[in-house]
Amino acid sequence: MVTGLGEIAEKLRRSTVVIQSGGRSSGSGVIRSSDGSIITNADVARSMQFKIQLSDRREFDAVPASRQTQRDLAPRSRDSVAG
Repeated sequence: MVTGLGEIAEKLRRSTVVIQSGGRSSGSGVIRSSDGSIITNADVARSMQFKIQLSDRREFDAVPASRQTQRDLAPRSRDSVAG
């Protein structure tokens, strides 16, 4: 259980990811569940393949699971470790 503001901030920092497309940073997302599901804005999900960079700098390949432009959401699934 998270009790303090510092603990909440640290959990949020660790759950935020950088989404890279074509070698440039194109947006961010949030890890939604322990299976690697990530949620981001639909405008970040224009490409069919991405690199996801975690807060510890590890990178993973990812593909969009769906794109909901009406809600501006794009769930993603993490595929495999890059490199």
